[in-house]
Amino acid sequence: MKNNFIKRICHWNQDRGNLIGEIDKNLEQELLDEELEEFKDAESAVDELDAILDIIFVSIGTLHKMGLRPQDIEACINIVCTANEAKLATKNDSGKIVKSSDFVNPEPELQKLLNKTKGK
Repeated sequence: MKNNFIKRICHWNQDRGNLIGEIDKNLEQELLDEELEEFKDAESAVDELDAILDIIFVSIGTLHKMGLRPQDIEACINIVCTANEAKLATKNDSGKIVKSSDFVNPEPELQKLLNKTKGK
């Protein structure tokens, strides 16, 4: 299990009483805001790295608390990766990757996965 960080994060949350289906959106936002602020205030590359990894840790924990199992989280990440890989390789003036005119948003596939995990 040491190599599957998604499982490790889910177990970490379970071991500390953060249960599936029990999510406090205000708390989750506070946790993410705190880590984002740490990233903005970072004065070294290692501090930036730590803050970004903490954002990932909190985000995966939030997904778990939303009711997603490790394999569901991995499937969701792959759905979003597939959608993002379909974006163009060009950037707009602010540096954001441009979506092509035929870009397909990941939300329908994510909804299918949510429906499946919720037994709908």
